[in-house]
Amino acid sequence: MDGEKSIGKLVHLLVPVVADGVAVDLFKEGEEQGNPSHRIAFSSTHPLLPPLSSHALPPENSAFNSGFPELIELNTPFTYSSMRVPIRIRGGTLGAILFARMGTHWKFTAQDLQFALELADRIALFICHENLSRENVEGIHLRDQFLTIASHEIKTPLTSIHLIHQLLLQNAKGHLPQTFSAIELIQKCEAQTRRLIRILNELLDLSRIQNSRMTLSFQRFDLQELTQYLISSTFSHLHSQGLLIFKMGSPVIGTWDKTRMEQVILNLLSNAVKYGSQKPIEVTVDLTEETQVARIRVQDSGVGIPPEKLTLVFECFERVLTHEKTEGLGLGLFITREIVHAHGGTISVESEFGKGSVFTVKVPINQPTQAEHPDEWPASRPTLPPHRRPQLNEP
Repeated sequence: MDGEKSIGKLVHLLVPVVADGVAVDLFKEGEEQGNPSHRIAFSSTHPLLPPLSSHALPPENSAFNSGFPELIELNTPFTYSSMRVPIRIRGGTLGAILFARMGTHWKFTAQDLQFALELADRIALFICHENLSRENVEGIHLRDQFLTIASHEIKTPLTSIHLIHQLLLQNAKGHLPQTFSAIELIQKCEAQTRRLIRILNELLDLSRIQNSRMTLSFQRFDLQELTQYLISSTFSHLHSQGLLIFKMGSPVIGTWDKTRMEQVILNLLSNAVKYGSQKPIEVTVDLTEETQVARIRVQDSGVGIPPEKLTLVFECFERVLTHEKTEGLGLGLFITREIVHAHGGTISVESEFGKGSVFTVKVPINQPTQAEHPDEWPASRPTLPPHRRPQLNEP
C-alpha cells in the first residue's frame, strides 16, 4: 500500500506538466491477457476528460499483447491524444501507464513516448523492489518461526535421550534402585531417537521440495495392501483396540512411488491419531467412480480444525492446535500435499471444529509416461507468470 501511495504522488506530479490525465493500471492475479484492471494511481486536471481507461482503447493494438508502447489518436467528443506504455520487467508485463491530452493542439510525440518508456522502466523497478522487500520481510519471519519450532522440537528428544543416558550410566554403576529397568530406558531412548530422525527427515524433505531436488521412483503395487501393512506394523495397538478401523476391500493397484505414498498414509494416520481425541478413526482405500483414480480417506472424530485454519492446514509450519503439548514441526501435511501433487493428485479436508475432520487424497492409478523415468521433484509452490506477479496491494 505504501508503494501505491508513492506511485500516486508521482502521477500527480505529471499532471498537468506532461499530460491532462495519467493513470497506472496493474494486472491482478488471474489476469493473463487483455488489459489490466487494477488501477493504483490516477490524476486529471480537466473536468471533461473521460474516465481514462485502458478498456476504452483499441484492443487490436494492445500494448499488453504486443509488449510495445502506443501512440493513439482518438476521435471522441473530447478529441484527445493518448499514449499507452507497458510496465515490463524480466520479459513480463506488470501493467501499463496511460497518458491523455485534451484537444488537437497538444499531441504526444516520439520524444514524449521515449520519456514514458523511461518512466515505465523506473516504475517497474520500483514495483520489483517493493515486492522483494516484502518477500524479504516474510522470509525473515518464516525463518524465525522455523528456528523457534525446530529448536524446540529437536531439543525435546535430545533432552530425553541425554536424561536416559544419565540414568543408564547410574544403573551401570549400581546407583539406581531395582525399580528402574534398563530395557525400558533403552526402549524410551529408541522412541526418542525415532522421533528425532522423523524430524530431521521432514527438514530434509522440506529442503528438497523448496529446491526441487526430490525424485520419485515409480512401481506398481496394491494401495490396499500397503495401508493394511502400515496399520498392522505401526498402529497395531490402536487397531486391536478398535480405535483404528480399516477393512480390506478390492485391490487398488496402480503406479506410484511406494516410499512416498507410504509417507502420505503415515502422515494422515499420525495426524488423525494426534488430533483424534482417542476416538475411532476410519480409513478407506478404494477407487473413485472414474475408476482411474485411487482414493484414500481418513476420518477422525477429534478436535476438528478451526475455520480460520482450514485454508492454511497444508502450509508450512501450520498446526491445528498451538499449545505447548502439540508436537511436530507442522510440516507433515505440507509434505503430504507436495507428494500428492507430484503424483498428479489432489488432497482436501472437510472439518467441523469440535467434531472431527476428513482428509481425502485422490491420485491417478497410472502416472504419465515420463514419470517412469524419475525426474526432479515437481514442487507445487505457486510461481506466477511474469505478467501476473504479486502486486503492491496483495498480502
